[in-house]
Amino acid sequence: MTKKEMAAVVADALSRLSESVERLIAATFPHTDLPRLRVFCFAPSVRWPYISEGKPDYRMLTGKHCCYSVCSSSDLRHTASVIVDLCEGRPRAVLRAVRRIEAAADWCARRVEGRRRAAMEILRQQQGALRELEARAVLVGLSRASQK
Repeated sequence: MTKKEMAAVVADALSRLSESVERLIAATFPHTDLPRLRVFCFAPSVRWPYISEGKPDYRMLTGKHCCYSVCSSSDLRHTASVIVDLCEGRPRAVLRAVRRIEAAADWCARRVEGRRRAAMEILRQQQGALRELEARAVLVGLSRASQK
């Protein structure tokens, strides 16, 4: 297998990660926080997500000397070739990188589901508060009507 073919496999895994990242960072209603940070090491000196001033940027990953976008299709091919080069073209190391990228995509998918459930719970709790406010408004209206 050539390095170009290996890079294509890595690029495919990165594109799945990109899709998962877009779902992860999408806004929820009501607002839910992004998950706690977990760092994945795909290859030597390649880590995702990029961390700047203590805040993660899920759209970027850190390479040996620079950052790469996970969400740009043109950067994916370049990033994939960088990962293959850092793995020195060894099939076992490239496969390990692919599996780690897939694990990161799975992690994102699980966090998306967790954020969805959290938003549903917030809405459920707000429904109870809304019903109570409506009941109190009716009581206030009745008490004013009886005082007249």
